[in-house]
Amino acid sequence: MCGFGVFMGDFSDSLTKKNRDPLASTSNGASANGLQTVSKAIPTPSGKQKWQHSTVKSILTNEKYKGDAILQKRFTVDFLTKKMKVNEGEVPQYYVENSHPAIIPPETFELAQEEFRRRKAGGHYTSGINCFASRIVCGDCGSFYGRKVWHSGSQYACTVWQCNRKFNKRTSKNSALLLI
Repeated sequence: MCGFGVFMGDFSDSLTKKNRDPLASTSNGASANGLQTVSKAIPTPSGKQKWQHSTVKSILTNEKYKGDAILQKRFTVDFLTKKMKVNEGEVPQYYVENSHPAIIPPETFELAQEEFRRRKAGGHYTSGINCFASRIVCGDCGSFYGRKVWHSGSQYACTVWQCNRKFNKRTSKNSALLLI
């Protein structure tokens, strides 16, 4: 995406308006849905009205959106054949801060990175439907608690929160149960 600020034009202004709070939702899908419902007047870079999950994730993980750049991500192996290779340590990489105007404020970008790290450490996908999803952590195994319904469809139905690894004998011994 080299030269990205040049061809983006008005899109960078609209993206800045949209990404004032990219962490307001709880999952990439919810972010895409949030972008879709917040403003249908602002299209995607390709001109579509619906924002795809992958587009939102690429925006929230690409350092160029915060105004920085990593140089030499790829390099030319043979200039005669113009063969390119992803840099895996063969050539030094350089991180340039404030190389161009930021679309997403650096503080917001860092919050997004922190949230991605937190979710990766949890190891489980969260739908983000409930405010407690991926928030309550088991003291025994470190897994998240999940919402379960006991006696579903009967008059005795009860919603509980219990460790998602409760029945995995190797990780969780005696998990606590939260009745709500």
